[in-house]
Amino acid sequence: MDNLCPCGSEKDINECCGAIISGRKEALTAEELMRSRYTAFTRADINYLVKTQSPAAGLRKEKERKKLKRWAQSVEWLYLSVSKVIDGGEDDDSGKVIFRAFYIQNEEYDNIYEESMFEKIDGRWVYIDGIDLNMENEEKLFAGD
Repeated sequence: MDNLCPCGSEKDINECCGAIISGRKEALTAEELMRSRYTAFTRADINYLVKTQSPAAGLRKEKERKKLKRWAQSVEWLYLSVSKVIDGGEDDDSGKVIFRAFYIQNEEYDNIYEESMFEKIDGRWVYIDGIDLNMENEEKLFAGD
């Protein structure tokens, strides 16, 4: 396939995250929403990212949106690796997805390692918040200093 979805599903983007981002299909699980949000990052589709997060999570201000868009466009997205899904199924009201999103920025290889929290609000999955596990691991390493 020439048009594989960036989320790593091995599906055509139009049958995977593209369908969710365009609104032709709903994300049925927290993992589907997380994967579609990763794909939106690869496209710097900030409108979708705002639309799929809790209103309390921020990103509503134009300045924040512009900053996020500049950052998303400044990186070369490599791939997504989902390591664990906790709840977040079609019949659940909340869930967590632990993932790594690998990218290159300014010729430096880096990754986002996050535990993302999702909830269903009015029957639709939304991103609530995330814990930066890279930072958490770094804090544990230097806790004794």
